[in-house]
Amino acid sequence: VKPINEEFEKRLSEDNSGLYKAYRDELDQLNKISDPKKKRSQSTQLLEKYTPYFKEIWAKMDVDEKSYQQKIKNIFTESTGNLIKFELFLNFTITKTINSASKPESAPPPSRENICLDVCSIASGEITGTSGLISGKAGSYGNCFIKTSAWGVVAGSGFLRGLLKNNIIIPGTFPDDDKKLHVSVTYDVKLEATAISILGLGSAEASVQTSNTTEYVFAGSPIICGVGKTVYKTITEDYILSKKDIGNSFFKSFAGATGILFSANWSVSEINNIRWNICEE
Repeated sequence: VKPINEEFEKRLSEDNSGLYKAYRDELDQLNKISDPKKKRSQSTQLLEKYTPYFKEIWAKMDVDEKSYQQKIKNIFTESTGNLIKFELFLNFTITKTINSASKPESAPPPSRENICLDVCSIASGEITGTSGLISGKAGSYGNCFIKTSAWGVVAGSGFLRGLLKNNIIIPGTFPDDDKKLHVSVTYDVKLEATAISILGLGSAEASVQTSNTTEYVFAGSPIICGVGKTVYKTITEDYILSKKDIGNSFFKSFAGATGILFSANWSVSEINNIRWNICEE
């Protein structure tokens, strides 16, 4: 999109309205906010305020949007490129869902009473990633939730990964035998990704993952202004594990933001209200 950026920059430099400078100043202030709720509110206000101004300039440029959309799609694999949803100024989002759960099968009669466990009572978590985001308390977890958020600097990137482990020990929590484990999980997912740029590139992404399900969102702003995507969803999983594979029952969250030149990007990944039961059968 370099030719578009160059022409846009030329037209902005010739504009005497003062709106472009005001936009840059407000974007700079947005970068200094770390609270997701405040970022969400300020991002919405900023885009509502300045989109009409940039639309007037864009209309005069007569951009061959279909051609550039195809070029952007070609950056990704075909399957991912086909999921792109374009909006104003070639800004775009991607939303993906992957499910690979194995269905429970009927089990033989037990030789002893089966053990059932509320995993949330013993689960533990960890947060890893960019030191500035960790010190900024962008990640948190408890027995039944895990949250990560990220925000980009003027030019750079940041990310956080969260992990919630079941802490089950075999032998210990369950006996080491041939019984299968029936996992029943229900949880709420919240994903947000917003990218806002100034003649550069802004991107943000967020995901949640279990052994069977992945939910992912991406927001990209390759030229000007921005775009956001939010996903709210309740997910239920029901599957069978061998005891040797107990480590495959987990929750992961990821939030990342990247800026090239001047941009303001942020993302949120949350898994809340986890109901996590594992029973022998």
